Amino acid sequence: MGTVNLNANGEISSTGDQLVSATMVEVLAAIRTVISDSVEFGLLEFNDELNGTSTFIYQENGASADDILIQLTGTTGIEDISNAGGDANTLFII
Repeated sequence: MGTVNLNANGEISSTGDQLVSATMVEVLAAIRTVISDSVEFGLLEFNDELNGTSTFIYQENGASADDILIQLTGTTGIEDISNAGGDANTLFII
């Protein structure tokens, strides 16, 4: 998957083009390399080859069985996650 990064806005990215050919299992494993603290979360745009490109939100909850992965089918362009405010490209979590 190349180098996986998590920026201050919660966006997860990968260097190179490995994300294009990655499977969902590989993507989830890569996400877990940068999201490892309980209640930490991030978002990633990914084409799962079934629903097209969507935004995936992952939240770590300590034990692997309690982690959350949400697919926002067809939703793209989210640049930030916030519970306080932001611009038009912000996903608000309350």
